[in-house]
Amino acid sequence: MILDVEQFVGKHAEAEFEHTLEIVASLAVRLDQQGYAVGLVTNGAIVEGGPTILPVSRNPQQLAAILEVLARLQMRSTGDLMGILRQGLPLSWGMSCVHFSCEEDVTTLAANEYFTRRKIPIVFFVSRVHGENGDTLRDKVHRLDDICVQGVEKE
Repeated sequence: MILDVEQFVGKHAEAEFEHTLEIVASLAVRLDQQGYAVGLVTNGAIVEGGPTILPVSRNPQQLAAILEVLARLQMRSTGDLMGILRQGLPLSWGMSCVHFSCEEDVTTLAANEYFTRRKIPIVFFVSRVHGENGDTLRDKVHRLDDICVQGVEKE
């Protein structure tokens, strides 16, 4: 899972950021319950420091580590998401990616290109649908509120 914090900062979207954190946490719990290996990458600042990349793993501590990062994640960007991905994300065969952001932008297009080149399927969930690249990624971009994780009800 990837969470692009920079967009939320630039759009002053505090409520959307908090809602996205809830969805990412719920998805992490559900994927862990179903036995999937899960990881997290973000370009957000972590209170009192900590990792912004948790490589994909299936171990008993992974879910707790992801939830800890999400709980301590601030709506403050630490840098370019694509730079973080290029420098420190180990990729392996059979991996899929779920990307969360405020809306579609050039970073969304760059992430799509990055993962497509590596033959890794990617889907995007955005808080705001009125991004400028809607026609380019139309089949891969979904509204955040459309995500439905079985066993988790929307309020």
